[in-house]
This record gives sequence, structure tokens and C-alpha cells, in this order.
Amino acid sequence: IGAVGADAAGDRLRFSLDAAGVDVGSVRVDPDHPTGIAVIAVDEGGENHIVVSPGANAALRPEHLAPSSQLLAAAAVVLTQLEVPIDTVVAAASIARGLVVVNPAPARDLPGELIDRADVLVPNQTELGMLAGVPTPGTREEAAEAARRLDGAVVVTLGSGGALVVAGGEVTHVPAPVVEAVDPTGAGDAFCGGLADALV
Repeated sequence: IGAVGADAAGDRLRFSLDAAGVDVGSVRVDPDHPTGIAVIAVDEGGENHIVVSPGANAALRPEHLAPSSQLLAAAAVVLTQLEVPIDTVVAAASIARGLVVVNPAPARDLPGELIDRADVLVPNQTELGMLAGVPTPGTREEAAEAARRLDGAVVVTLGSGGALVVAGGEVTHVPAPVVEAVDPTGAGDAFCGGLADALV
């Protein structure tokens, strides 16, 4: 569920998703806003920096979810992120009957009702620090302590350090596969998609 503009970029994105087997029936074509874009710079170490102009996604309102409400309610897992307005994310989570996974990216404060509804939070270290009200954790121990401040299950992504799962008082470190980093664009999204699929 998302939005693109009524432009060539939006057409390309919808075609690409459809060609990959993704149901684009809930991707809104917004006649008043352009398709969002992201400019991504990757350094020599494989780290990236992203500047986003959200375009149509920033105009996706809770009322635009109505055609997808049955889909949201029936889903085993609803995965959300913050490229759309926060009230739209809250609305989607409130419609969901299955597990709700919240990837709080890009980083911003979350309303209590969304944190309460989230079954699994998937922040990176920066996002975790913001949510827990602490400086950005620099070690696994600091990340575990920050994650314990939040309710429910928390999966902290640590980049090349893997992930830290904090749930039910247990802390589990899952190391990342060792690879030569070339371009991490989409890595966090792919991780969240894989996690959601595993939870299904």
C-alpha cells in the first residue's frame, strides 16, 4: 500500500512491481503530487546516505486506506514504515488483526498508540536511541539496554554487526553474513520483508 504520482516515474514503479509479482492494486495514483524520489550516495566503505523527497507518499491519508481495509484486516502480518504520514501508519495498524511490525524509518518519534499496537519494532541504532530516549547505542550491550525500555519484541539492526533480538527478557545476537559491502541500498527494507515473511 502506497502512492505514486500520475507520471512516468510512477508508471515505471508500478510496472516494475507488477512484473516482479507484487499486487499493485493498493498503490494509489495521486494526480496532485509527483512520485517520490530518493537520492542515495554510497561511500567507498559501502555505507549510504539518503535524501528523500516523498512526493505522493507524503499525501497518503488514512481515508486512502479504505479500499484496502479488508486486505489489512486479513493479513497475517502488516509491515509498516514511516515514508507515509504517521497518522496513516497508525490507521493501518489499528485496522490490522494480525501481527504488526513497525520499521520506524526514517527516524522520528512514534505516538504511544503505535508503539502499543506494534508486536515487533525493527529500528536501527539511531532510531532505537530516539525511541528509547537515550543517546544512539554504540555497543550491543547498550542496544540491548535501550531495547528493554520499549514494550514488546524489538529487533535492532546493526548493519554489518547483524541484528539483536530482544524479546521476553531474552537477548539474542544474530550475526550478519560476511560479504564485501558494495551498496546497502534497500538492505533494511529487504531485511524487514524477510522478517515479515518468516513471521507469516
